[in-house]
Amino acid sequence: MKTIEELGILFSSHKYRFYNEKDLQLAIEQMFIANEIPYEREVRLSNKDIIDFTVELDVGKVGVELKIDGARNALLRQINRYLSHDSIKALYVVGTPYWVNNIPIQLNNKFIYRHRILVGVF
Repeated sequence: MKTIEELGILFSSHKYRFYNEKDLQLAIEQMFIANEIPYEREVRLSNKDIIDFTVELDVGKVGVELKIDGARNALLRQINRYLSHDSIKALYVVGTPYWVNNIPIQLNNKFIYRHRILVGVF
């Protein structure tokens, strides 16, 4: 079983090609498959909360939320709701906004891991 640190290494070393959030979801899903990481896509945590992925790691079920746009405060409200669910032990936020690496490292006494995808024009 993978550790959360190993997942971070995968996010950091992966080469991303996407045009929108659905493309990014597909790229992440393919990365999970290639690395034999058990996952579920678009998991309904409640009537209001659907997280992009959950993965089974050494710490338990970890949520993965992807963002390529949007506001920081809206994301904070969203991940606060996700982390209020007992089934989610930690959360990984992966995205392009400049503020991704500036969100708190903990909410609801659960850890938040972050990876900012740097994009460029070629």
